[in-house]
Amino acid sequence: MKQVTNLFRTWIAAIVAVLAFPAVAQTVYTVGSGAGTNGNVPIMGNYDYSYAQSIYTPAELQIPSGTLITKIAFLPKSVISTSDWNSKHKDWVIYLSNTTASSFSTATSWLPLSQLTQVFSGVVSPAVNDQWLEINLTTPFTYTGGNLAIAVDENTLGWGTTPLWASFAGGLNTSIWFRRD
Repeated sequence: MKQVTNLFRTWIAAIVAVLAFPAVAQTVYTVGSGAGTNGNVPIMGNYDYSYAQSIYTPAELQIPSGTLITKIAFLPKSVISTSDWNSKHKDWVIYLSNTTASSFSTATSWLPLSQLTQVFSGVVSPAVNDQWLEINLTTPFTYTGGNLAIAVDENTLGWGTTPLWASFAGGLNTSIWFRRD
């Protein structure tokens, strides 16, 4: 398999995968328009901790099977201060999963951790309004062509301003989230 760099942009929003072959032009795959906004996915900043899972179908992704994902990104659509971000939003754990699930039947029907692959754990740079928040994965992930689940666990203690994120209207019940004070 060729080394491929992928970029998922925004979450519940327009997911975009950028396939960058070394020294070759990039191909961009876009999911949705990203015309909406939400404050729940990938993180909810006005709570101590948050966790969210979203599922994307192959029709939404339009990414070739066998794609190696090495980077993801989210698009913030509101201003948040760097100090607020660094003190309240920076510690993330990200998981990906190839899954047969296409939606969540209830607000508590989480994909089990045993079905998810941890691809990142660490400090995320501050989000800047209308600039892609790119995260290099520490563990590349191979997309197999089915449904793809993305989960983000935000672990920085403290309340702060919640950023709004670009979003699109995907299928019904395709994201669930949890927050804790």
